[in-house]
Amino acid sequence: MGSSGVTDPSGKYTLKTTDTDRPGAVVAKHSVVINIKPESSELDIPRPPQKGLPAKYNRNSELQFDVQPGGTDKANFDLRSK
Repeated sequence: MGSSGVTDPSGKYTLKTTDTDRPGAVVAKHSVVINIKPESSELDIPRPPQKGLPAKYNRNSELQFDVQPGGTDKANFDLRSK
């Protein structure tokens, strides 16, 4: 059981539980995986490949977050490009 969410262009997101599709996250310590969703093109024009995130943010994630009872809106991971 886990949670997932998608950011909007400003970086805001809402999590939903993966088993019940309800808003929020399960109270527990979670591994956090961040992926870049490819942009879609209305005209289906080929685009140059996007640079991905380092593996430490996704397939070899080092990120964790402990969701406490009562929840929080502070589960943010500030990723910046060089």
